[in-house]
Amino acid sequence: MYPDNSIILSFIVNGDLEFGSVHKCAVCNTDSFISFSKLIAHLEKEHNIKVSEYQDVFNIKIFSSIKDSIGIELVNSIAENSKIEIVLEVFEQEKNVKTVNDEKLLEGKKKYVRINGEVSLRIVIGNVETWQRLHKKIVGGKVVSGGLTELDEKYIPEINENFYLSEKEHVAIIKVMSQKGFRSLLLSGDTGIGKTESALQIAGRMRQPVIRLKLTGNTKVSDIFQSENWDEKKKKIVYQDKAILKAMRRGYTLLVDEISAASPTVNFIFFELLEKGTVSTIDEKRVPAHPMFKIIFTDNRIGNSNYFRYHGTFEQNLAFLNRINTTVHFKNLSEGIEKGILKNKYPGIQDNNFLTNLIKVTKILRGENEKGTFSENFPTRTLESICDNYLIFEDSMLALEYGYINKLNDTSDIDFVRAIFQRVFGGESETRTL
Repeated sequence: MYPDNSIILSFIVNGDLEFGSVHKCAVCNTDSFISFSKLIAHLEKEHNIKVSEYQDVFNIKIFSSIKDSIGIELVNSIAENSKIEIVLEVFEQEKNVKTVNDEKLLEGKKKYVRINGEVSLRIVIGNVETWQRLHKKIVGGKVVSGGLTELDEKYIPEINENFYLSEKEHVAIIKVMSQKGFRSLLLSGDTGIGKTESALQIAGRMRQPVIRLKLTGNTKVSDIFQSENWDEKKKKIVYQDKAILKAMRRGYTLLVDEISAASPTVNFIFFELLEKGTVSTIDEKRVPAHPMFKIIFTDNRIGNSNYFRYHGTFEQNLAFLNRINTTVHFKNLSEGIEKGILKNKYPGIQDNNFLTNLIKVTKILRGENEKGTFSENFPTRTLESICDNYLIFEDSMLALEYGYINKLNDTSDIDFVRAIFQRVFGGESETRTL
């Protein structure tokens, strides 16, 4: 926990201090400084904090020496007669991720763009120029702006501002979602690494309604496509649209979770849609896809060498997979972004060393997983479970025990994880033997 009289300066660093970075001042939480020098000017003007010198190049490896690089004048300008501790938090982005000012990227371009006949707002997400759907506005009997009604907007996912969308997987989703007309997308990868949440957060920022469809081994075609029922009053069969047809007709995104949890027979219903962008209903009516309609599948098994660990799932038909336009394989988030997510999601964890050490453990375990010496992937969802339990028990080893260890079956994996935790956390945990 930081002392009460500390000043926390946070920077997001991406290689060069001056260019290609966004720097954040934790004094006022402003994060729009596109160069380190502009942040320094802000500190001097707005907070009367003078930074007399700084290093041209630094990274997370020299964390212990950063304080010396700030300069004694910074301390003196804040409080002459009190002891001030300067804490610098560094979030290091992936080297290939470039962050630019959104206004700069859109400079000289029109604010609005017409997409599939709809007037939409031109925006930037994850350094990708895209668009945002608008509410439907009718003037003189004609639609003059967007296409969303109040009913549609109820399906727009809630935005989590702390969910960062700068990974290459996110960029791929944004680009596909930004295309005109129907597109299909498969997000594959291990459980708990943000496939579904990434799709929802991107759709939320685009104000794109989403119908989420969860498949199970008991899912039937009539559950997801169309059902037929006898109407006693009308004395005839009536047809009721389910998730697929609703999304197609209204121009929503259909998010189909865990396609390998459903039998390949159920997934045959998608063949015609994926190939032609249209479907034939039970009563033999042809339904074309709304031009805003997109379909996103998620799966843990496809393209995963550890597919055999996902019990209760089915091998998918190759003809089904070949009809999907784009497949994105998800890997774990980069360390800096993952730490930022945990800090924002768990503000109750005041001990920054806990998160720092947890990220160190994560890096070690994932490295061992890649080498084949550790069988678990250790995804972001696991880190969240450990953080949840740390808030309850206030002990790192107990958080590990209740948040992760008790889910493992292999005793060698259990002993290995405990050893790594104890080595990294050292004497910080009160619980030494579990």
